[in-house]
Amino acid sequence: MIVRAGDPIVRDPVVSTRWLDDWSVGEFLESEPYEIDQDRIVAFAHEFDPQRFHIDPDGARETIYGGLIASGWHTASIMMRLLSTFLGDSSMGSPGVDGLRWLAPVRPGDQVRLHLLVDAVTRSTSKPDRGVVVVKMDLRNQREETVATMTAPLLMRRRPAGPGNEGAGPGNVGAGLGNEGSGTPSDPLGVPASPEVDGTGPDHEPEPSHRPRRGLLFARPITRSSFGPVAVESRLMGSSWTGPGNEGAGPGYQGESVR
Repeated sequence: MIVRAGDPIVRDPVVSTRWLDDWSVGEFLESEPYEIDQDRIVAFAHEFDPQRFHIDPDGARETIYGGLIASGWHTASIMMRLLSTFLGDSSMGSPGVDGLRWLAPVRPGDQVRLHLLVDAVTRSTSKPDRGVVVVKMDLRNQREETVATMTAPLLMRRRPAGPGNEGAGPGNVGAGLGNEGSGTPSDPLGVPASPEVDGTGPDHEPEPSHRPRRGLLFARPITRSSFGPVAVESRLMGSSWTGPGNEGAGPGYQGESVR
């Protein structure tokens, strides 16, 4: 099904009902295609990014782009729109994004899909009702060209306590993609806790456990990932956290897509 501007949000019936404990590191999700409309490109840009190559179809032909293209902020908004199909009542927002890159022009008539990789799932020990799911995303057009990337820490509620469900399940929390077994017993992610965040002090460390899982709706194996760094410092989360595998990342990051 192709999604177009103005269509109602149709949430994934399985993924959008999840709690933090239901997300698995290494899981891959793919959205429905979204078709880019010229009128929406122009309307968005007139209000938020009024540059010639975004608002003037004729004048855009004289620019380096050779025609009208969507604002990068419009593209990022479309990524959020497609991400929202996987989010439900457990979502508590996000402290921000990292590694936002616009890699190729998005033009009228393009159909783009969001590809999402779960990179880490970490629970808060100071606020045990919540945690963070770090997702790495790329947006691809109908030619499988990656047009944009970003990484986002998503604040999520844990499964409510109840009979036979005390606190949370054995979710794949505290783990990072390709980072199993790193850290020390007192610092499982290899990152010291921040005493400035919520006054939690040195004993504020996430506790890892691992539960590899596949076969969910839209899920399929991942063979390679090369995204840039992600760092989270969130008072909502109640922790300071740096994602695994991000050492030495620098300004040369080009946002390669998940393959």
